[in-house]
Amino acid sequence: MNRENMRTIILILIIGILASLPLAYAVDEDSQVNLLDVPLKVSEALGIPLFASQILCSAVVFVMFVLPVAFLSKKGYLPPLIVSFLVLGTTVAIGWLPYWFLLIISMIVALMFAGTMRDWITGK
Repeated sequence: MNRENMRTIILILIIGILASLPLAYAVDEDSQVNLLDVPLKVSEALGIPLFASQILCSAVVFVMFVLPVAFLSKKGYLPPLIVSFLVLGTTVAIGWLPYWFLLIISMIVALMFAGTMRDWITGK
């Protein structure tokens, strides 16, 4: 088996395991899945604080969407960056992460690109 096939198989296994984690804990007594309660159910099941559970559930969704784009992208860093901001925005919108989390990550990314933009504007 060549190296590329092995990477793809490992990626599919990781995504499958990560995707099944939150949904196993999200089912209520009447067999309905409430996405807003997933971090609460995970925190109760694992015995961790709610904020840690929110970060864990958001990281699972983040890895589930960004990792395949990062592996399969041939265009550099822009497609994974776009997908990561879409996923972070979605997790903020459904209430799994506080809004300041997205603001801090946006500031870090902006500071990372500050030197690139300066060089592009000045022509260096």
